[in-house]
Amino acid sequence: MLPVGRVLILSGDDHKGAFFEWSFPEDWLQFLILCTPASGHRVGRPDLELPFLSLCVIPMGWILAVTLFQHLHRRLGFEPAPMGAGFSPGLEWLKDAPLPLPSLFENAAWIQYYLDDFGAPETMLLEEAVGRKGTPSGLQLRQRALYKRHGVEWADSKAHLQETKVERMGV
Repeated sequence: MLPVGRVLILSGDDHKGAFFEWSFPEDWLQFLILCTPASGHRVGRPDLELPFLSLCVIPMGWILAVTLFQHLHRRLGFEPAPMGAGFSPGLEWLKDAPLPLPSLFENAAWIQYYLDDFGAPETMLLEEAVGRKGTPSGLQLRQRALYKRHGVEWADSKAHLQETKVERMGV
């Protein structure tokens, strides 16, 4: 519970088409071969002999998809610029670690990565939050700059821009 006069605001983004955007390195394709053979004719290339197809993107529902997305997304966030956003790992809120807040009576900000979602909650005085709604936060702008450098798109329709009330991941 926040003290009287303080609020929590949330900024965040969701990748657009993440399961189609992130592809495996070519060396991995041999490990992602589908069990059912397919002829070149069935895939619109009768000139090719393709006894088996291989996945080249992270398959939704694959048992390792969550782990891999988490790893890639967090790695990019913590990597120093220009390859990453340059966030300190101490800024991240993890379910199995202490909340990275100095005090509920001070302004604080942290980041969260979940699959293809990025969140940047902040606590502040109510009067500081007034007028911010609808604009990206500083942490969100850093993450977006990272996305642009790597060609990762985000869904504007799912973006949270310094809001006090949000629906996130169904809650």
